[in-house]
Formats: sequence, structure tokens, C-alpha cells
Amino acid sequence: MQGIKLITQMVFLLLYFFSPVKPEITDAPSVKRNVSFMDEGLGGYYRRVEEPVFEIEIETMNSGKADESTGSIDWNADYEKPEQFGKAMVTSKGFQIISGPYAGIYVTADEVDMMECVVQRETHGSLEHRKIVAEVIMNRVADSHFPSSVKEVLTAPRQFPTVSNYYNRKQPPDETTKQAVYEVLTGEGIYASGGALYFYDPRYANANLANWFENDLEFVFEFESHRYFK
Repeated sequence: MQGIKLITQMVFLLLYFFSPVKPEITDAPSVKRNVSFMDEGLGGYYRRVEEPVFEIEIETMNSGKADESTGSIDWNADYEKPEQFGKAMVTSKGFQIISGPYAGIYVTADEVDMMECVVQRETHGSLEHRKIVAEVIMNRVADSHFPSSVKEVLTAPRQFPTVSNYYNRKQPPDETTKQAVYEVLTGEGIYASGGALYFYDPRYANANLANWFENDLEFVFEFESHRYFK
């Protein structure tokens, strides 16, 4: 019996010292990617998922229950590469304008929606007229005397009360309005606003407001009942 016990101990020792040693995983790092969202579109990727989890807890790894996935990024599923349309790089997050009079301006998807709602309320005229209204908004964003974003321009006090349509949706943007805003942001066609920064409709303006436009501003042109100034 003593001999059998000795042989068993020798076999155990041989197996212990000569069998492959498995690396411990207690010090294995968790997998974590720093892939923060870029506000500017050029040269970047945009996140479509708010908080993707790329970290596997050490305890889970030690238990042997960790998924085989290491948390690597599926670029096709998790990210969206900007595509160029006209003068803008476009993703579902917004428009980064890269050339033309609005170069350098970034318009988020929410701001596009806001623009559409304002244009819809300001005019029900032709596509050309709706584009002019959209250009006035962008002219202000590009002008140093006005706020530097579409949202700030449209929500500035006593400037575009029609922005209320963004919140109550009494007049949802139709396809013509959406096309007009898209064409302005991508630079399709000619710029027809002549740099105008203001406009009003004489049919609805009171005398004091009309006098301010006519006497204090530079008249640019009139189009489909709206008078434009800068």
C-alpha cells in the first residue's frame, strides 16, 4: 500500500510540473474602446448607439462564463460613415457643410427638423420661395451679428415665432419644404436670397414693423408677397 501511495504521488508531481500551464486571467484587462461622438463630420464616424458596452467584468471572466466576443466594434452595425451630397457631408446625425457660403456650419438632425417646421409656417409658396426662407436662416448663422447655430437663430427672442410649429406640429413639414431645406444645406441650385437676413409679409405686418423694415434696413428684393432685406 505504501508503494502504491508513493507511485501515485510521483505521478501527480510529474503531471503538475510537465503539464501545460494555463495563464491566469485575473489580470486580464477589460476590453474598452474610446470612441466618443464627433460633432464635426469631416474625417469622423458617428455613433448610432448611445452607450455600447465594450467591457467584460473580471469576475465574469474568472467564472468562465464570459461570452467569446471581445467587444470588438462592428463598424457596419454600430457606426455610420459620412457621405458627401453636394456641398455637405451627411449622416443621420446632421449636415457638415464643407463649401459654399455656409462652409463650416454644422446643422444637427434636430435643427434640420426645426428649420423645416419654421419654413413650413413662413410660406406655403413655391419650392424656390421656401429655399429663400431657409437661406435667410442660414445667412444669419453665417453672419457674425447673429448666433452661430440654427437652433439659437430660430429660438432667439422675437425673431421666428413660427418656431412654435416645431413644438406643437400644427403644420407638419410637407415634402416640398423638406426638399427645400435639403437643397439649401447641400448647396443644390443657385443661392437666391441675395444675402438677405430679414423678411416680412406686408399683408400681415403692422405699420410700426413695416416702417422699421422699410426705413432701417436695405431692401433686397420681393418674391411671392414677401419683402427681403439685409
